Amino acid sequence: MIVRIKQLVESKTFQYLVLILIVISSIAVAIEVDPAVDELTPQLVRIRTLITALFVIEIGLKLLAHWPRPWRFFYDPWHIFDFVVVVLCVIPGMVATAPVLRLGRMLRALRMITILPELRLIVSALMNSLPRVSYVGLLLFLHFFVYSVLGVTLFGKNDPGHFGSLLRAALTLFSVITLEGWVELMYTQMLGSAEHASNLPMTGALSHAEPLWAPLFFVTFILLGTMIIMNLFVGVIVNGIQEASDENKLTLADRERANQTAPNSSTERLASLEEKLSGILDEVKELRQSVNK
Repeated sequence: MIVRIKQLVESKTFQYLVLILIVISSIAVAIEVDPAVDELTPQLVRIRTLITALFVIEIGLKLLAHWPRPWRFFYDPWHIFDFVVVVLCVIPGMVATAPVLRLGRMLRALRMITILPELRLIVSALMNSLPRVSYVGLLLFLHFFVYSVLGVTLFGKNDPGHFGSLLRAALTLFSVITLEGWVELMYTQMLGSAEHASNLPMTGALSHAEPLWAPLFFVTFILLGTMIIMNLFVGVIVNGIQEASDENKLTLADRERANQTAPNSSTERLASLEEKLSGILDEVKELRQSVNK
């Protein structure tokens, strides 16, 4: 019985059915939070209850598949995530509008990651790339810090709304690194707020033009930040995905090689043991003959 449950849980059909259930659950959550839906209809409530019950049955089958050691189910972090999401949806005493319950139903959509191996590979690669990404993030932080100090020093009086403090300068540079509206911002600092003030969020600016430093500031910031450092982020993540993909291919190749080299049936194992036993009997016979001589 347990063997059949394990085969069912590991089958592609079961995984696809769970995936379809997750999609239906996501659509139901989208309908629930739609402002056009004033209150839940009885049909929608029944569908929500049925989906929750099916998810509970799914987790129960997966726990049974690990019987008599069901705790092994929790050795996989993805299984822990699935279990927590389902538990959030069945906490007793929770009303339908409770934030925790809504959070649990919303997190069901993320369970696609645990079902689809390709998504699992990408997420695992991102997690494995975090140490290297953190170093690139530190470099980006230093980049923002240096240019924020320069921005406050050069443009703080001319445009206090964008460069009046270190925090405002950092937020302004965050929009600049997305290449959104940086040209108008550059001209405001280049020509002075009295000549070009199309977007000043604060009054009290003292017009001060920086015809040389303004273009040099923004062009170098974009070249270093957007063109180089942000591409380093992309490169680290792509490299992590490639490494995870290669590792996954090696693991699959090792499994196929083990399956090919291992005996495929009890008949083959029996024949192998008989051959070894025959060799041992021949050796015993030779030893007896040598002793009798």
